[in-house]
Amino acid sequence: MQKTIIKFILVPSLFIILFSAIYYNQVQHEVNNLIHQRYLEATQQDKRQLNTLIQEKQENILAVSLAISKYSSVEDVLLGKGNKELKLKEFSKLLKNATSLKNLWFQILDKDGKSLYRSFSDKIGDNLCRDRVEVEDIIDYPRVISTISVGKFSITYKTLVPIYYKGEFIGVFETLAHFNSISKKIKQKGLDSILLVDKVFKKQMIHSVHKTFIEEYNLVSLNPNPHFLKYLQEVGPEKILKHTAKAYIVSKNHDVLISTYHLHDYLDNDIGYYILFKNLDDIDTSDVVQLQNNLYLLYGILLLIAYIFLYYRYKRMKDFEIDKKNKKLEEKIKMKNDVLEYVSLHDTLTSLPNRILFTKR
Repeated sequence: MQKTIIKFILVPSLFIILFSAIYYNQVQHEVNNLIHQRYLEATQQDKRQLNTLIQEKQENILAVSLAISKYSSVEDVLLGKGNKELKLKEFSKLLKNATSLKNLWFQILDKDGKSLYRSFSDKIGDNLCRDRVEVEDIIDYPRVISTISVGKFSITYKTLVPIYYKGEFIGVFETLAHFNSISKKIKQKGLDSILLVDKVFKKQMIHSVHKTFIEEYNLVSLNPNPHFLKYLQEVGPEKILKHTAKAYIVSKNHDVLISTYHLHDYLDNDIGYYILFKNLDDIDTSDVVQLQNNLYLLYGILLLIAYIFLYYRYKRMKDFEIDKKNKKLEEKIKMKNDVLEYVSLHDTLTSLPNRILFTKR
């Protein structure tokens, strides 16, 4: 009986436990791969949305730049006729109140890169070719340039449009804008974001309007989510940027998916980072969970069938052994009965038939 139990119950059970562990690990591995793929798709979609918003703003700024660059008053500044008719500060306020183009500033440079007019400052006369590659490039090869760069105050969009007078290049009209509207629009799409300027610009941003630094990264976001800001301060930008370089981070404590979008300058160097926070509940993984449940249910059914089969075989083998033992017992009883009958009908000393057998016959 013990051998039967070992053969039909214990050994198959051990095999089933081992196979179950392998099956569970394989299912979990496949489910994790599917969820990883879903999270990766979500981060890529978020980055595409952010990239679209950035391109849209660049196009809007470029349209404004092209329009203003055609004003005769811009030519007058470059031709040395003064800037009395150039009322771009008022135009910036009008755009801020009537459109989504908030915080726009304008600048006029001569053909050598020297600043002749700024709508955001009274300081003029400095040569920007020394500090800005894109200015030097447009002076050498005049064409429309749209880029992102970091100055002394903040990180900004910049659109540079060459100005011509009678076919001759005479200077550059530049439009600058903040990223504030991008953060608001990405928030409307269900994403929280924190914008940081790379640490290499810490010393350069001596007049930064955003005085908050996380480690050596300048925080330029307005009113960031305090929970995510605290998380960023606790973990540190370096760790987040490292772990999100090719993928993402899942924060179980905050139930968010964290990814990063890199901002590049004119030379394609990293100058800023959008750290994006997406609620995990906004990522549909119900089909993956359902697939996991179906696989476990299927395995449970197969496991039940296997145990029913083992129980059936065990019961049959048990019944067979009982029948076998009964037959042996019957044979033993019959043998003993035969012996008793022989003893009762024969003399114990001579083994000759006795009177009972003689009378019976």
